[in-house]
Amino acid sequence: METVFRIAMILGGALVAGFMGIIALNIVLVSRLRAHIPQESPSKSWPAADV
Repeated sequence: METVFRIAMILGGALVAGFMGIIALNIVLVSRLRAHIPQESPSKSWPAADV
């Protein structure tokens, strides 16, 4: 029974680490996209939004 609990703990830790990694990657990618998009076309988006 101890081996079953150890395997469960390892799999649980791997799943948690995987989800944390995916969330971290999403945060980094979104922050990079938000940082690059306004710098690339500020004059195109703002006048259209104002009009």
